[in-house]
Amino acid sequence: MTTTKPFTFRRGQEEWDRESSPSLLHAYIAVDLSRQPELAALVQGARDALRNFSLSHVQDPWLHITLDQITDEPAARIPQHERDALIDELTKTLRDIEPFNLTDGPPPPRPRDHPGRAR
Repeated sequence: MTTTKPFTFRRGQEEWDRESSPSLLHAYIAVDLSRQPELAALVQGARDALRNFSLSHVQDPWLHITLDQITDEPAARIPQHERDALIDELTKTLRDIEPFNLTDGPPPPRPRDHPGRAR
């Protein structure tokens, strides 16, 4: 039987406590697993493979890719007008980025003669 100690969330070098640690503002890409069945299977496979490790997995509705977060100020201290300005700037920055695809899953196999392949 494998025993694991409970996972402790950390923010930088500090322990994150749900009651006393501040919430932070994040910019992230939401992942809709209902529209991506292959990704959903990959995520579930990772959860299954890691179930005996001291990890806390994000549930499907909250699965995301974090792009950035504001860590020097708790979210509660950022007034709405500053949040609006951040959203406006992020929108302007992203406006010129062409849509792109992300590839998930294991990397493709390397050719037999690839210098990084074990011999």
